Amino acid sequence: MDFIFTDINECESPESNSCDINALCTNTEGSYVCRCKRGYEGDGRFCKGKFFQKFSHTHNLSRHPPNPNNFSLDVDECAA
Repeated sequence: MDFIFTDINECESPESNSCDINALCTNTEGSYVCRCKRGYEGDGRFCKGKFFQKFSHTHNLSRHPPNPNNFSLDVDECAA
């Protein structure tokens, strides 16, 4: 007797997987894999943005004080 198993695509619906909203879900046979999107880091189930402040420590602080609202997204172009 042969059994036929049908793979369930857990990535079709956010309710079917535990991937973070900032992660990509990849269906595999019998399971799935979560991977953080570019610009985010973590294990895929929890992803946080990688931000850095655009400010050089070589600036003269009295003439160029840091702007706390001057943030940019650090994107890792090599990440999948």
